[in-house]
Amino acid sequence: MQRTVQAYFDDAAESYHQAYQTEQDPFRAHIFLTRVRLVLELLRTSQGRVLDAGCGPGVLVAELAARGWDVWGLDAAPAMLAQARQRVRGTVEAQRIHWLLGDVEHLGLGEQVFDAVVCAGVMEYLETDEAVLRELRRVLKAGGTLIITVPNACSPFNLCDRFLMTIARGAAHMAAWVTKGRYRPRQASERLAFRRDLVDRHYLPPRLDQMVQRHGFQKISGRYQSYFSSLSKYLWPSLAFRLAQKGEALSRIPAFAWWGTGYVAQFVKCA
Repeated sequence: MQRTVQAYFDDAAESYHQAYQTEQDPFRAHIFLTRVRLVLELLRTSQGRVLDAGCGPGVLVAELAARGWDVWGLDAAPAMLAQARQRVRGTVEAQRIHWLLGDVEHLGLGEQVFDAVVCAGVMEYLETDEAVLRELRRVLKAGGTLIITVPNACSPFNLCDRFLMTIARGAAHMAAWVTKGRYRPRQASERLAFRRDLVDRHYLPPRLDQMVQRHGFQKISGRYQSYFSSLSKYLWPSLAFRLAQKGEALSRIPAFAWWGTGYVAQFVKCA
């Protein structure tokens, strides 16, 4: 993983911790917690070992442990792992959790160790997909479940956001030039959007499915989530949150389900 990505997530650790708290940022929390819910729904069983590759502040790790999994939470950012450890410190679930500082492209774990692997919100920050998919397959048992979440390149909301962000990024760099570098976006989550040195890729779901299947997996299902422009929260936060909640109904309508900004796919490792 790029050192710039690791440095960004170290800087953004507190912001990501708050992103799961509805009282801090209800719009962002809705997006992140919906993703957690979908992952848990796709992991129907609750026995065995699961790796959360790119665990961030540990919200999913805690939920998996509470459901009976033995969980390994891995992240490349020390500050993220510190937030994750703090989240479960003193809880019963902490006894079922193992923390690892490492790189998803070079896991350093044994072969066929896990019954399930989750890689949520990670691949879009990597330069390529080959190394991470090889590693995830290597550590997963035959017949084990792999769940991947990525931004959906087909989503009209994402397309709108990326267009507007291109304009905003240009304005931000102009402001930085005019103020001789004194201008800087306030929140770490906002700074990500304005940086040019970070990879942030979106995926066409059919192409992602084909690529993962070429690496020895069979697709089981795919789900979509988050049906509103993320930039809207800066214009009218309370309205954006209400519309985001109501927008999830589109996931149940086949003609509109693919509009979701996030794609959650479930695969099984072939023998």
